[in-house]
Amino acid sequence: MKPNLISFLLLIFLTGRAQETTTLELSPAMDNTIYSESDSSNGEGDFLFTGFTNVGNERRALLKFEIAETVDTAAVMSARLQLYMSKTISGEIEFTLHRLVSPWGESSSDARFEEGGGATPMAGDATWQYAFYDTASWTNAGGDFDSIASATAAIGEAGTYVITVTEDVKLWISRPELNNGWILLSEDEGLSAKRFNSGENIENPPVLQILIQSDPADGLPANQVQDIRVYPNPSDGNLFLSFKGKIQKENIKIIALDGGELPGVQIREQPAGVEISIGQRGAFMLVAGSIHKLLIVR
Repeated sequence: MKPNLISFLLLIFLTGRAQETTTLELSPAMDNTIYSESDSSNGEGDFLFTGFTNVGNERRALLKFEIAETVDTAAVMSARLQLYMSKTISGEIEFTLHRLVSPWGESSSDARFEEGGGATPMAGDATWQYAFYDTASWTNAGGDFDSIASATAAIGEAGTYVITVTEDVKLWISRPELNNGWILLSEDEGLSAKRFNSGENIENPPVLQILIQSDPADGLPANQVQDIRVYPNPSDGNLFLSFKGKIQKENIKIIALDGGELPGVQIREQPAGVEISIGQRGAFMLVAGSIHKLLIVR
């Protein structure tokens, strides 16, 4: 199971300077797929599924991100959920994103091969009948969610899709107890199943991007680097950065939760990017130019 990203994004070190925008990027704390025809689950799989199969069985994808309580909602300018759809058996279908209203789980179930049929659920997994297998059922089979969609998205061919979720993110910052994540549903009960990359997938995992008004860190050049990818994240302390643009390793910082630069971090430039070794567990902020990313070391 992926650990929950702690609901804290370090902004202490971004005070007392001229405001500018900063994009915070979060990986899923949990994601899973539930299957209408069985109590299968796929907590540790590389893929998420949603839509109806060619025999009428339904899949639904669940995602949750831990969002900072300490970020001022007024500072949030926008929020976007970015999903990569990697395989489909249907044309363009409208999908709806709904806020889940009950907690749910992701455990160690891990489907094999193409993963479309799911795997035997493990204790704590979400399934069609259970929010937490097999100790807590959903009130409504298939998930408890707000009937009013937070957003809609027309999803066709394989590729990256971006869904605006600003109001949900603001709600969850001000009311973190309401954050149970989202469920993604097909609006077409015909052939509509689609496969998305999950948070365990090193290629194009889900990302929640939050654009905020903030202050730049001291001494770091802005806009010299963009599209930074960090993998793996969460990690065991050894991770790799790839990016477009150019930045010297001296301008890459790992910031501890108290606002100070983390000691003992090793940063090594490589031809394809930068290797970083962090010698302790916890949550830290990567600062590279004007980009900030939350890192989890477990």
